[in-house]
Amino acid sequence: MGRLKEYNLPKLKKTTVAYISGFLDGEGSFAFNKAYGRSNNYRRATISVTNTYYKTILWLQKRFNVGGIYYRSVKN
Repeated sequence: MGRLKEYNLPKLKKTTVAYISGFLDGEGSFAFNKAYGRSNNYRRATISVTNTYYKTILWLQKRFNVGGIYYRSVKN
């Protein structure tokens, strides 16, 4: 079995944890995906959040200091 990367969670207030939990419950998804590397295959955990308000997504990213923000323009 592969080695897991270690990640230390930031210290957050209980109210912040509650807000993030509710936000992820309503706007997020959790997935385990197969990933294919050069020398072996492995599984990757992914948390995705979709929202139209950029500042909220940026706030989440800054709290955990991981991940990327990807956006697409909406055609009317």
